[in-house]
Amino acid sequence: MTRRDKIKIGLILITFLIFVGVEVYIFHISENKVGEPEQAEEVMPLPDPEQLREDSLYQQFYLTYTQASEDKDKDEFMKARDLGENFLSEFPASDRRDGVQFYLDEIERWLAENDRPKSQPRLAQSLSKPKPAATQPVVRQTPPPARKEPTRLQGDLQIVERINANKIELDQSLRRMRQVRDEANRVTFYFNKNISHYVYKNSLEIYIIDHDDRPPLLRMRIYYHDTDWLNIRGYEVYADDREYAIPVAPEWIERGRGSGGAWEWCDIPVTASELIAINAVKDASWNAVRYIGERRVFERTMTEDEKLRLAYVLRAYRALEQRESLLLTESR
Repeated sequence: MTRRDKIKIGLILITFLIFVGVEVYIFHISENKVGEPEQAEEVMPLPDPEQLREDSLYQQFYLTYTQASEDKDKDEFMKARDLGENFLSEFPASDRRDGVQFYLDEIERWLAENDRPKSQPRLAQSLSKPKPAATQPVVRQTPPPARKEPTRLQGDLQIVERINANKIELDQSLRRMRQVRDEANRVTFYFNKNISHYVYKNSLEIYIIDHDDRPPLLRMRIYYHDTDWLNIRGYEVYADDREYAIPVAPEWIERGRGSGGAWEWCDIPVTASELIAINAVKDASWNAVRYIGERRVFERTMTEDEKLRLAYVLRAYRALEQRESLLLTESR
């Protein structure tokens, strides 16, 4: 073999190694960043389950109270009162105690002012002749045919079939989830596999908190990243021709600065209204997420990967919810 042949073989080998290295790098990037915004070094820590429980209960109370105040709705005020009393009972040493008590006093004042009995109008004496007594209905002599009730065995078989179907659905849906187990608090977090906790991104995400002794909870995180803060006051989600407001209190927004610029994010419980918005936006042909700041507004469109991640987490959440329901049915 001549020297020229050796050089050719060496160049071919080097070219091949470079090609393999580039392919491996591209594969690694595609596997770890499907639909994921650019990452940076600042990482948000995993949430503390007990703090999340306090935050979730307070946020539900605050949002219910705000809605009741806007609608002047007695039922909503009573619901807010129950949530507030539960909060004080469960977290008596919380820094939010005085604020919750203030709102509870306002609720009691509103209920006292609006629960006064109204004077009943006097009934005019009737001058007409009394009506004749109503005739007695004819009693049917033959009883209706007895309804055939399912046997206990049939009911048990149906439950077993539903449990088996749920196990298959759980296995399939949780494959797409990244599980983080917290043994100390007996809770499992479920995140989408292709999502990170990096703060330098603009995204709307949901995740699941599954306690061993409670039904699963769904929470939402909304991230904002730019050269400067918005000082976010709220969010709006647009799905085709529908609009959904996501109200937040200023103290729920976390913000900071780093090498990648300024960032803001919030972590809130997904209530019925947020769940409607999430279901609508994941299936919408046109969408927008509006970040409402103190002096300006930022608006962006959710990517298809971002919407797909919402669908994956919702599927897993519904399977976990169904599992809880079936376990309760089976224990009866």
